[in-house]
Amino acid sequence: MHLESLSLRGFKSFERRVELRFDRHLTAVVGPNGSGKSNIADAIRWVLGEQSMQALRSKNLVDLIFAGTDRRLPVNVAEVVLTVNNEDGTLPLPYAQVAVTRRAYRAGESEFFINGVPCRLKEIHQIFLDTGVGRRGVSLVGQGEIDALLTATPEQRRGWVEDLAGIARYQLQKEQALAKVEAARQELTRLQDVIVEVRGQRDRLQAEALRARRHRELAARLRSAEWRLYLLARRAAEARVAEAEARLQGLREELEAAQRAHAQATVESETLRSRAGGLRAEVLEGDAEERALGERMAYLGREEGVLGVERRQAAERLWRARGALRRLRAEAAGRAASRREARRARAEAASRLAHAEERLRRAEAELAEARRAAEDPTGTSGDLPALRARAAQLRESLAAREAEGRALAREIEERQHERERAASRLAALEEALARASDGHRARAAEEGHLKAELDRRREALAAAERAAEEAVRAQSRLDREAEALRARLGSLRQLLAEGQGYSTGPRLVLQHRERFPGLVGSVAELLRVPAELARAAEAALGGAGQHLVTRDAGAVQAAIAWLKAGGRGRATFLPMDRLRAASPLPAHHPARRHPGVLGLMAEMAGVQEGFETLLTYLLGRTLVLDGLESALDLQKSPDMPGGGGARLVTLEGELLLPSGAVTGGASRQEAGGLISRQSEVADLEARVAQAAAAQAEAAAREEAAREAERAARAARDRAEDAWRQAATARSAAAQEEERLRREVAAQGAQVEEARSVHRAREAAAARLREQVEEAGRQLAGLEQELAQAEGDAARLEEARQAARATAEAALGAVGEARLARQEAAHQWQEAARRLEEERQAWRAWRDRLEQAAAELQDGGAGRQALTRRREDLRRERAAVEEALAGIRGRVEARRAELGRLEQALEEKERRLAETAGGVEAVRGTAHAAELELVRERSELEHLLRDAPEPPEEAELAPGPGGAEAAAAGEPGAGPDLDRLRGEVERMRVALARLGPVNPVAEEAFQEVDTRFRTLEAQRDDLIAARRELVEMVETIDRTSTERFQTAFASLQQAMQELFERLFDGGEARLELTRPDDPLHSGVELNVRPPGKRWQPLMALSGGERSLCLVALLFAIQRVRPSAFALLDEVDAALDRRNLVRFVSVLEEFSARTQFVLISHRPETVEAAGVLYGATLDGDGTSRLVSLRVPEAEGVSR
Repeated sequence: MHLESLSLRGFKSFERRVELRFDRHLTAVVGPNGSGKSNIADAIRWVLGEQSMQALRSKNLVDLIFAGTDRRLPVNVAEVVLTVNNEDGTLPLPYAQVAVTRRAYRAGESEFFINGVPCRLKEIHQIFLDTGVGRRGVSLVGQGEIDALLTATPEQRRGWVEDLAGIARYQLQKEQALAKVEAARQELTRLQDVIVEVRGQRDRLQAEALRARRHRELAARLRSAEWRLYLLARRAAEARVAEAEARLQGLREELEAAQRAHAQATVESETLRSRAGGLRAEVLEGDAEERALGERMAYLGREEGVLGVERRQAAERLWRARGALRRLRAEAAGRAASRREARRARAEAASRLAHAEERLRRAEAELAEARRAAEDPTGTSGDLPALRARAAQLRESLAAREAEGRALAREIEERQHERERAASRLAALEEALARASDGHRARAAEEGHLKAELDRRREALAAAERAAEEAVRAQSRLDREAEALRARLGSLRQLLAEGQGYSTGPRLVLQHRERFPGLVGSVAELLRVPAELARAAEAALGGAGQHLVTRDAGAVQAAIAWLKAGGRGRATFLPMDRLRAASPLPAHHPARRHPGVLGLMAEMAGVQEGFETLLTYLLGRTLVLDGLESALDLQKSPDMPGGGGARLVTLEGELLLPSGAVTGGASRQEAGGLISRQSEVADLEARVAQAAAAQAEAAAREEAAREAERAARAARDRAEDAWRQAATARSAAAQEEERLRREVAAQGAQVEEARSVHRAREAAAARLREQVEEAGRQLAGLEQELAQAEGDAARLEEARQAARATAEAALGAVGEARLARQEAAHQWQEAARRLEEERQAWRAWRDRLEQAAAELQDGGAGRQALTRRREDLRRERAAVEEALAGIRGRVEARRAELGRLEQALEEKERRLAETAGGVEAVRGTAHAAELELVRERSELEHLLRDAPEPPEEAELAPGPGGAEAAAAGEPGAGPDLDRLRGEVERMRVALARLGPVNPVAEEAFQEVDTRFRTLEAQRDDLIAARRELVEMVETIDRTSTERFQTAFASLQQAMQELFERLFDGGEARLELTRPDDPLHSGVELNVRPPGKRWQPLMALSGGERSLCLVALLFAIQRVRPSAFALLDEVDAALDRRNLVRFVSVLEEFSARTQFVLISHRPETVEAAGVLYGATLDGDGTSRLVSLRVPEAEGVSR
């Protein structure tokens, strides 16, 4: 390897492009100070990767770009191209010529190229590693760096020895191994953290799995217990419903009995009221009869008084008649003498008698008239008592009927008020019933709506749960699929990283591809073959899938040299700069239109961008057919004479060559498996990306489904609560409506009954009013008649009183007249008798006597008549008194009976009130029983509606009814309800204490446990790999130590020899600061010039320091010659004698090492084969003039 040329453009003072071509041995650059000759050294250092601006004598990257002069404008880019001949393969590139380019832009960007291909600075450092011109080498010595090199630290000098020993690559390997160890450590730490995390997950999932198992067992037991509890509770609820129905039936019967008793009591009360009314009427009638009999008694008393007066008068007349008869009898003997006197007396008596008789007749007429006037002046006075009695009877009857009418009116009014109240209450009840019915219908509608809403919510919840479960299953499925895809992809990548399927040579080259910057990859890596064409591509490519693609031949050389150096096998390379692809099968070729031909493989497959030539080269003349039969038919077809120069391959992998050979069957397809593997990797990467997106979508869907499930469950709970409340409200409304209907029916019956009673009372009242009106009319007529009679009676009474007085006077006058007539008659009779006696003697006396006797007899007969009349009156009075007593007794009996009836009626009323209260109480109890029944039925309906799912053992229980029959069997067959409730509550508490569990915890635990074991295996593999890496680092340290010690010993010997030669004597010694640890030890350089003692380098003169540097440089070149070296004015401090020795050594070493010298010394410049002169133009830019010795040829660039 040696330098061929250096091209500069826009670098420092070189504004225009300048190119230097180097001599194979020694090239010198001369020129005055400030002409830009040291800029050439800076350009070489910069293009080889120098990063220190101090080493480049600049402050920043922009200072390296031409900044312009008074005559030249600044440029925006600085470019340096160093061309190296690599025919010996020193550089690890498959190119005979390597052009390294570095550009810097004024904006601060940098670009690096190798043979025009962009690369990184690291790659440039790597290709010049172990060439002696690396970053730590001493082959590039710039201006003013002599003291810096001589005063380098022991650690920097150790770097020179390491570079000399060629252990930089080992150090790189060690660094890479240590980086891998660190990466393994970090990965192990990460893996350990993951293991700890997974172990925590595993322990947590194990606990969750145990809890899930416990939860499942408890849930199963709870379901069984809840099912048994449900059966027992249902049975108890049914028993309570039956008991409530029986109690309600009993209460209804009791209510009916109470209502019947109340109705019977009402009938009895009405009967008593009717009887009491009859008795009151009878008492009133008895009172009227008693009053009538009383009046009759008064009348009889008065008549008896009149009879008494008449009897006394009759007695008086009888006494007088007797007296007259006694006198007549006494005068019977002395009448004769008194005949004359008698005659005279007779005449007088006759006169007096006539007068008396006239007077008597007038008195009797007056008396009769007075009596007629007193008794019945108009002839109707005898009807007045009857009228009065009848009027009194009518008044009493009218008063009784009016009282009865008022009582009936009050009763009717009370009934009317009661009916109005009942009607009002009925209207209120009907209104309440209407409201209750509306409320019931509204509640029922609301309940139906809420039930429908609840059903929808339940369906939505079920759908949400199914969606959540489906999302979880989909997520789990996607996770498993993604994990499987990632595992498969990881395995394939691992296989690809390990080079599985490759031969030894290609595998090693690919594993160390960083050594070969021009290496692109294998054919299998670059091709993009669809999966359906994988077998066809594998068959068509054969072993070409392992061929390695490079950008140029330099990388091919480097790779082949590396394979040869280590005995690492063979490989086939395809350099893209030299690859010449045959023309593809043209589109018009007849073979492409043959039946069964699917197309040209190069057109059906793909390749990485920029490598289309590779695809044409490998598959440009390969046709893909659908089967072997079509391929064989095409092979012998005239469309392809002589084989047609094209290969035929089927989808199944049969290959037909132009020569006629046919390859097919089954094989391991080692090389071809690379295509399938790469296709599978590409497909898996796409599928993994799709799976990741699907996982994210599934996770989002799962979260959305979970959220939807939670929202649906909350909505279901709210809907269920609302429905339960609506059901309770609807049940209460139904109960209230039913109660109101019963009350409305009862109240309607009461109103109808009140109406019928009211109508009966109204009819009775109407009849009573008619009777009262009739009685009133009768009474009015009677009273009018009575009033008239009373008026007449009053007048008659006055007349009667007057008549009575007149009658009394007339009676007295009649009496007196009678007495006088009697006396006169007696006197006349006496006189007539005496006269008759006188005339007729005896006959006259006898006639008077008979007359007196007749009068006496008449008086006695009158008295007897009066006596008989008095007896009759007395008997009538006794009868009246007896009748009055009977009536009074009967009235008293009726009154007593009426009192008893009223007492009984009061008792009946009290009992009626009690029975009414009892009916209301029983009705209230029955209503409460109905509510209780409705509540029990509602609870039973809720229990039936919320019935749990029967456990499997209940479904599998033999016999009709299964576990239901077993649980609902004998009371002692299972635990009682309270104990079972306690057991269920304890299990619920136990479940609640368990808290939420992961239903897939056991499955997740198995997965995590498997992952945990896999991670432990990976950890063990990492530990083993780390151990191997540590062992490799130890091996590298041992090898590096051996090489370092060997190089250090060689360098010490060469340094001693060259120091003696350059100084013409003296000693130079290299020592390790830590001999026990050479790789980490510093290197001390001590010298002793001839005739002087040992002293540090800084104590030497400038010329001595330069000679020490030259001795060290040449010692390094002797131990390990570098391809080239750059020395910038290292001879400036040498005197002529030392300069001669320097030039002598330089000429000796230039046979093996290419030197580029920048110097002012003619002795040094004379040794160069090519001489460049640097100068400044008038515009302030540098230019070069070249001179080849011995031929002087100036070339201006």
